[in-house]
Amino acid sequence: MKSYLQGFITGTVFISSFFIFIGSNSPQLNAIENEIIKIWVQEKQHDRMIKDNKATISNLEGDIDIHSKSINLHIKSLTKDFDKLINQLNEHCECYRNQNFLH
Repeated sequence: MKSYLQGFITGTVFISSFFIFIGSNSPQLNAIENEIIKIWVQEKQHDRMIKDNKATISNLEGDIDIHSKSINLHIKSLTKDFDKLINQLNEHCECYRNQNFLH
């Protein structure tokens, strides 16, 4: 809705300036028309930059999601390895205690 309203206002300004330009050819009107054209060009550039930035943000969010999943899998793997080491240590300690008890 906002873009339609901006388009309507911009169109109205353009048509008004066009009729004024046709009616007279003063340097002030030419300067106003040039400024309006510069504003349109800047607006188009800003819109293009916003679209590019949105695409970049979307790509970065996807990359972050992939890295996050990878990190979570790595943490799960490390946790499993750590649990295995704890079990091995407990078994070794139990064997050592049993050997000392028998002697």
